[in-house]
Amino acid sequence: MLARSWSRPSTPRSASSSPASAHSLIQRLIHPCEVADLILFTGSDRASATAGAALKVEGGTFTSLTP
Repeated sequence: MLARSWSRPSTPRSASSSPASAHSLIQRLIHPCEVADLILFTGSDRASATAGAALKVEGGTFTSLTP
């Protein structure tokens, strides 16, 4: 069993901390522990029914809103 040895920062980054976060649906940059959470999930028994999926940790980043 894998155990987490990290935690999220106690103060979230504000949307104004980076121009890149303005293009994200969650209005902040991704924390490294969020990427690590996905890695731990995919290596766990809880992901046994997940096959052939492209899992992204990008906060809903977009470059345009054209239909």
